[in-house]
Amino acid sequence: MRQMREAREWTQEELADRVGLSARYIGEVERHRASPTVNVLGRLARAFEVEAAELLKRAPKRGGRTK
Repeated sequence: MRQMREAREWTQEELADRVGLSARYIGEVERHRASPTVNVLGRLARAFEVEAAELLKRAPKRGGRTK
């Protein structure tokens, strides 16, 4: 999710405003310290204009190799 947000040059605050959540919660989700509900996943997916399943895919580690 962080990569999608950064690719759009949105701050956590901007994303939070788009989906009606707190920036603190967005940060917790990005750091995998909070799990979004299905409802929240849907709201995030609409903001990013992607399918919700895209948000559940694990991003490659920074500097790591991908298969």
